[in-house]
Amino acid sequence: MKNKSFHFQNSLGFTLIELLIVIAIIGVLSSVVVLAINPVQMMRKSRDATRLSDMTTISKALLLYLQSNESFPGTTATYGENEQTTNPNCPTNNCSGWDTSAVDCDSDGYAFIEPLITQGFLGQTPKDPLNTITTSCGGYHYRYYRYVAGNYGCDTGRGNYYVLGVRNLETITGIHPDSPGWMCSDRNWQNEFEWVTGMYTY
Repeated sequence: MKNKSFHFQNSLGFTLIELLIVIAIIGVLSSVVVLAINPVQMMRKSRDATRLSDMTTISKALLLYLQSNESFPGTTATYGENEQTTNPNCPTNNCSGWDTSAVDCDSDGYAFIEPLITQGFLGQTPKDPLNTITTSCGGYHYRYYRYVAGNYGCDTGRGNYYVLGVRNLETITGIHPDSPGWMCSDRNWQNEFEWVTGMYTY
């Protein structure tokens, strides 16, 4: 009876050594998976951090531009040499006149918010780390537009205003929790970007 009982108890579970071996194997497999995944996640986080840092850099440059010019840079068609018609790659129809970091409309080497560079507020305007654009104006890029006073129901008394945004982020789907947002009575730009901001002239 004793031998049968001992044999019966032994067959029900693992010994301590067997459990330790199983735990060790699981640990090794987990670390292999983590090592395989982490570099990709780290790269995505790094690119998103760059995007948010770029927004701060561009916003500060736009403020300096405003203080010097008493207005914000115009949209793509107002600088360069009729940019939207001279370059067939310029996404006039798809982006509705937005200046995008992914397309150098007049092919002069300054792809994004050119007046910030030509007037010395930035050496080079930052661009999205991936900087891609699709035929429907999707993809990974930055966008900028200056609207006239009162457009989309915004406060006419506060003058023209700009909207600046990151089209897509990689580590989040939807609105980034740190996005300042920008909206007027007739339009909410946060619905179009994963991070967006804006500013009035006054």
